[in-house]
Amino acid sequence: MPAKAPVRHDPKPRRTDGVGPGSKLTGADPDRAYVFVNRYQGGVYDTSYFESLGGWAVEEGLCEEGERYRIEKYQEGGLRLALGKTVRPGEPLEYRGMVLMSCSKQFKELLEQRGPEGDSGQEDADRVEEIINRRGRVADSLSGIGSTNRRTGTPDIYLTDQDGRQRTYG
Repeated sequence: MPAKAPVRHDPKPRRTDGVGPGSKLTGADPDRAYVFVNRYQGGVYDTSYFESLGGWAVEEGLCEEGERYRIEKYQEGGLRLALGKTVRPGEPLEYRGMVLMSCSKQFKELLEQRGPEGDSGQEDADRVEEIINRRGRVADSLSGIGSTNRRTGTPDIYLTDQDGRQRTYG
């Protein structure tokens, strides 16, 4: 009779990126969305990038200034990180060279629907998909063929001939 195979006992899965414990928040506001952002100015997606998002939404009256991204700062009895350096009240919450920022969940949803500059989010992707499905062909927005500016309705690509007339393509 062959020997019985040993029973395998695997440990519970755990995060391998090393960020798991540090990204745990206590005292988080359930109406806000949180993200760690590069604190060094001039970096890709740094704090100034996130702070600049949504100016169009405020201008269009779709959100208030306070709903946009802001740097989270330590306050007694407020939001805290599970790990990270100890800070004094009023100092930004940081972990591994990243700063914690937040925005309202409604603002985050608005960014996802309309995009960073207001006309490139999921709504635009759905519009393009509808065009593809309706026409059975692709409007190639990368080359400008068949595409128009959503705000102005003018073609994305046009040339001016020798007489100064605009010739559109698409």
